[in-house]
Amino acid sequence: MKKIKFNLTGKIVLLVLIAFVLIQFIPVHMSNPSTSPSKDFLHTYQPPSEITDMMRNACYDCHSNATQFPWYANVAPVSWLLESHIDEARAHINFSEWGDYPEKLTNLKLEGMAAEVKSGGMPLTSYTWMHSKARLTDAQRTQLADYFRSLQPGN
Repeated sequence: MKKIKFNLTGKIVLLVLIAFVLIQFIPVHMSNPSTSPSKDFLHTYQPPSEITDMMRNACYDCHSNATQFPWYANVAPVSWLLESHIDEARAHINFSEWGDYPEKLTNLKLEGMAAEVKSGGMPLTSYTWMHSKARLTDAQRTQLADYFRSLQPGN
């Protein structure tokens, strides 16, 4: 039986391949916590359908407990990045838990959401690369930002 010899490049490729397979066993916690639908932003405000569609397409995957995890969410190291992004996004604003926020906080969040959407800070460009429905036109950004502002007291 002939023994296979690996040069340095072959050894490196083999080690990288083995490491890639092994990291698939590191668990990630991709889940959608259960929440009461009555606390959801869309249930609370019942926005027009075009606003609802924009929010579902551009916001809800990261900023709610209704994330639609893509197939690549199960492949490390991408899964680690997604888990981190979603956890961070939900910590900033979670539309599924909107009803739990005190009124003062909702007003601050609405103001921040309007500014982020209008400026192009949200949705993240890296998210829109893989999710074409999340790409908002300037007119949609204005419409969504204006809607968020309209929900603030005094507007």
